[in-house]
Amino acid sequence: HMTPEVTNELGPLLEQIQLRRTSSQQQLVEGLQSDWYRRFKQSWNAFLEPTVPHPKVQPKGLAPALDIASQTLHKRYLRALDHGGAIDDSTPAAALHDLRKDCKKLRYVIEFFSPLYKQGATHTVLKQLKQLQDYLGYFQDLDTHQLMLQQISQQMVANNNTPPQALIAIGRLWERLAINQQQTRHGFADAFAPFAANEVQQAVTTLFSHQTTQSR
Repeated sequence: HMTPEVTNELGPLLEQIQLRRTSSQQQLVEGLQSDWYRRFKQSWNAFLEPTVPHPKVQPKGLAPALDIASQTLHKRYLRALDHGGAIDDSTPAAALHDLRKDCKKLRYVIEFFSPLYKQGATHTVLKQLKQLQDYLGYFQDLDTHQLMLQQISQQMVANNNTPPQALIAIGRLWERLAINQQQTRHGFADAFAPFAANEVQQAVTTLFSHQTTQSR
């Protein structure tokens, strides 16, 4: 919790954050009202309309959906397992961001194809995946906030109209975030272990094996 004095010192920072928020919101509104977005919605709706199947069916188009789902899920999990298993305390932070992307893709696959499996079949994998995503998301937030503070403070210095105590307060806030991120970084092994546990790997293998038992 910040004291009233620190809150007052961070006033210029809060003003800059509000300006950025207002600008981003305006850009979003303009984007949603643009001709490009209108054309995109029209083309997307047209894409979703049922059409007559093309007479030249692609090989994958003949495969049962459960086969495609199981293969994709298995592939995505192994990729995340491989990338995460290569991360240690000396690995650059970018590797954690890449793992976060791997986990997002795996999450999309599981949630999209989950109706094809028995109820609760994906529960074990999804539970541990969500917990790992929470950790990676928090780490990403800390990194993003530090970068934002750095950018805003540099802009304030360039404008030469910010009280020194405000810049000092921003520096202290940045240091606190950096320490928090470093502590969080050291907890990666504990956060990743449940996702890589034998129980989860076995659950993924079971889902993958469905393609050979249920599609025959």
